[in-house]
Order: sequence, then C-alpha cells, then structure tokens
Amino acid sequence: MMQIIFRALFVPVLALLLQGCTTSAEKTAGMRQFMLQSRADLALIEAEKQLASDINGVMQNMNVGVLRRMNGDFQGSNEAFEQAKRKIDDLYATSVSEQAAALLVNDELISFEGDRFEQVLIHMYMASNYLSLHDIDAARVELLQSQVKMEQWDEPADQVPFMQYFSGILFEILGEDDSATVSYRNAVKTYIRTKARHGLNVPLSL
Repeated sequence: MMQIIFRALFVPVLALLLQGCTTSAEKTAGMRQFMLQSRADLALIEAEKQLASDINGVMQNMNVGVLRRMNGDFQGSNEAFEQAKRKIDDLYATSVSEQAAALLVNDELISFEGDRFEQVLIHMYMASNYLSLHDIDAARVELLQSQVKMEQWDEPADQVPFMQYFSGILFEILGEDDSATVSYRNAVKTYIRTKARHGLNVPLSL
C-alpha cells in the first residue's frame, strides 16, 4: 500500500524535477530519455556524470538523489540531498549578506535558493528514504523541517500539497491521528489552491 502511495506522490514530482527551467531541461534531456525507456540505472549514470562536473550543484545533487532512490540506494540518495540542502543554505546566507551590502544576487541563487518548491522536495525525498531505511524518527524531523519552512514563507502559492499529503501519511504511521487529519485537510485545500501553479489534481485517495 505504501509503495502505491509513494508512486502516486513521486512520479509527477520526478517529471517536474527533471523538466526544470529551459537550461536545466537541455542538460537533463538524456536522463529524461532514459526514464522514458524505464532505464533508471542509465539515467543515474548520466546524472552522476553531471554531478562530477559540479559536485556542489543544487539541481545536480537533487537529480542524483532522486535517481539513487529509484535504484534502491536510499543512503546514497540522502547524501546527495543533504549536499543540495547545504548548498541552498550557503546561497541563502550569501543572499542576505549581498542584499545588506546592496550587491547583486548571483544567477544560481535566484534559480535555486529562490525556488521553494525544490527546497520542499528535498525534505520529502529524504523523509521517504529514511522510512525505507526504517528510521522513522529521522523521517519525522524532515517532515517538521519542511513544515517550518512553509510556515515561514507564509505564502499560499508556496505551499506544496503533496508534502502535506505525505505528512498526513507519516503522522498516521506514527499514530498521531489528529495531526494526520489536519495534514490531509490542508493537502486537499492546497491541491485546489495551487493547481494552476503545480498542475496537480487532488489524489483520489484523499
């Protein structure tokens, strides 16, 4: 049952992640082609090559993280996502410093630190990896970190519905039924409110 739910959550997310902006889409064309052929193993090889050329790249680490998970390397997947998370934090710190000094923000920062969707994806994938590694406490930490971020942003358009859905699933596993119910309700509202932005419908299971 959990595998079916994860597939319903992650397949559309993977498509969005590999698509990215125009420049990113060009770089990930090979990966996307392998995915269309159901060859996640070859897609991972391509992603690892791109990561080798930019070991600290946010999108490069995220693509590797996704594909390592698809190939069953949950620990390696989280290592890549953790690297992406650290880079985003570094870029955010740079942004604050530069803005205080009235300097221009670099293009990489605008593309990645500013994209809140990707930031939430990192927590969702890491939480799912921890569940696969039977570390439910670590999964809960990732869930809570994502909730804190979305609350800090306080913008309806920045809420990510499938993260709220995933939170409900995890709370249910933990036996926290009240929290699960709240998360499911919030997920339905957010799916409806953000459909134009994310292009995702309310899952039938909700």
